[in-house]
Amino acid sequence: MEKYSQFRDRGSGIAPFLPISPPPPTFLTLPLSVFLLAIRLPPLITLFTLYFTILTHLPLGPTPRKVLHWTFFGISGIWWIDLRIDGVRKGSINHAEHLPGPGDIIASSYASPLDAIYLATVFDPVFTASWPNEKRVMQISLLAATWRALRAPEIKPPSSAIPHLISLAELRKKHPRRPIVVFPECTPSNNRGILPLSRSLLSAPREARVFPVSLKYEKADVTTPVPGWWAGIGFLWALCGEWGHAVRARFAGGVKNETGREMAEAEEENGTAISAEEQWNGNDAGSGFDSGFPINRKKPENGAAETNEISREEQIFLDKIGEALARLGRIKRVGLGVREKAEFVKAYQGRGGKGKKR
Repeated sequence: MEKYSQFRDRGSGIAPFLPISPPPPTFLTLPLSVFLLAIRLPPLITLFTLYFTILTHLPLGPTPRKVLHWTFFGISGIWWIDLRIDGVRKGSINHAEHLPGPGDIIASSYASPLDAIYLATVFDPVFTASWPNEKRVMQISLLAATWRALRAPEIKPPSSAIPHLISLAELRKKHPRRPIVVFPECTPSNNRGILPLSRSLLSAPREARVFPVSLKYEKADVTTPVPGWWAGIGFLWALCGEWGHAVRARFAGGVKNETGREMAEAEEENGTAISAEEQWNGNDAGSGFDSGFPINRKKPENGAAETNEISREEQIFLDKIGEALARLGRIKRVGLGVREKAEFVKAYQGRGGKGKKR
């Protein structure tokens, strides 16, 4: 029996967490890959270090930042971006209204550190971190958004993040002139399936447009479904050791969250609103993610059951985003989520990372 078969989606047979290996090098391609790595990696590391240690703290406008991001793409060999937008004919120049703008929310697929860099290059957005059953997000930097693609999956927010949790509606008020990026899958996959989406999208205000965005790469070995330093090394080898890369960006039309009009007010009126710390403290039964299905939570103070089920309308909204991401990426939705990936990472790394790759 194939290893890790329990981490395949039962309906489709897709294994979204298995790393994708590059083609085995030959005596002709290996010297070229080493040469490309040698000439690209030093300037790439220099630019990366200079940007995040010095330039990011300077009052640079969006244009200088975008120039630096495009320079990063050029050095690493990403020379072609295939952009397509729903409702816009290819080659049309009148597509600005079909793209995310200030105050809009980008619900992006999640597979690689390049996802955040591409979105920063095009939109100069505010980045956020999401968790499966948490309706709030945490604002993070571009560096943190890039680094999270190489980190272990988190089923619930760490204690250090709880004081910084904020709804998308509140974050939108703080940054009205910039779009907001959400990675609703919460953890990277190998881009062969869409994981169950986080409830953080439900905190979007009804006046904001939510744009599903699918990012795929011509060479899938730049995805990082397995975390760790070894994954980072493999990512740099795949990125810099190839002659060139292409990004396929697909944008769906904006969807509005008609269910979240007065979520906070309704909770206050019913007396059911609890703090993030109350929500996540207590036993582990309240921190799980069961393939996106509703779960019950216990309120720590009095032990009374506190249901955390989402409404049918909220589930329909999340399904719209998930189906759009699957359609744009020409892949399927899967039932495996963050909890299953955490179990997969333990099994995979426990065997020395010698699992069968695809």
